[in-house]
Amino acid sequence: MYRRINAFTLVELLVTLVLMALIASTVVPQIDRWLGARERATIRSEIASKLAMLPLQASRAGVSFEITHFDQLDLPYNNIRITQPVTVLASGFCVGGEFTFRLTRATITYDVTAPLCAVEENNEPG
Repeated sequence: MYRRINAFTLVELLVTLVLMALIASTVVPQIDRWLGARERATIRSEIASKLAMLPLQASRAGVSFEITHFDQLDLPYNNIRITQPVTVLASGFCVGGEFTFRLTRATITYDVTAPLCAVEENNEPG
């Protein structure tokens, strides 16, 4: 008499692998988009916190200054470009400005708005 061995058949293994591949093909792009959104939010938050301090620093020092390059803010990103200088008056009033942040798949434009150098994403086409 033969003893029956409990094991998976090749068909069962192939069906399982196909199902896992289908699930992975739908989940992985969503995770990638979510991680990209979190990265953009983190970078925006870091930039916004640096810019939010500018009016206070200008007011305390009593001098106006203009940010024309992000090296002036001591940020670890090299894919940021100032398209319109961020100007802060000695009174602490932020005149505004604009910068772009280049990612792998997109370039995002941010406006720096008066009077407190708030950072807002520019959603205008182009």
